[in-house]
Amino acid sequence: MLANMDRMTEAELETFMTEGPITGWGVYENYDATEINVIPENDIKVHLYGSLCKCRPAKTRSDDGRALFVHNSFDGREPYENGKKPH
Repeated sequence: MLANMDRMTEAELETFMTEGPITGWGVYENYDATEINVIPENDIKVHLYGSLCKCRPAKTRSDDGRALFVHNSFDGREPYENGKKPH
């Protein structure tokens, strides 16, 4: 059901965040360990590693100099996690 949605309504997102599957963020390395990706878990769309992801991830460097991509969620969970919108 969620995979077919472009964006959840605010009410659907609130229900998803409180009653839905476990959400959070995963940290992944690519195959040759040259980059790190921080990707939202159980998002409504699939993320690609690196800069080609449609979520337009922010690129920085990790402490050890590897490329670090911090992805944006497709379901819009960040304001809830940052406390800007109450559950």
